[in-house]
Amino acid sequence: TMLLTHFFPASDAASKTAAQCLDEIAAGFLDSIMTSAKLQEKELQRNESLQQNGSPARRLTIRSLVNGREIITDTLFLSFKDDIWSIQLMYDTSDPIIPYHATSLLDSAVIRMDTEE
Repeated sequence: TMLLTHFFPASDAASKTAAQCLDEIAAGFLDSIMTSAKLQEKELQRNESLQQNGSPARRLTIRSLVNGREIITDTLFLSFKDDIWSIQLMYDTSDPIIPYHATSLLDSAVIRMDTEE
């Protein structure tokens, strides 16, 4: 499963840096995953602040069990101007293709405005 989400700026976002906004959104997302009753044996494998396309970003990778199947939730939070976006990949580790491409999919993500039609 792949999910693209746009986070609208919070009312106090103007007083915060993009990195602070990313930290808050990523912390809320992480808390919701780690407290979910649907996921078992949750393990945070990656929680990294980074730069992607010259802007602050956050990367979270969580391993869990869902109905006995090992699932990876790999999420990239990107800042672009005053907006925050997330790209989430959730996949079964036994899939023959996705585990080998998930990292490159998120590493190559770009949020931009094209003026060309």
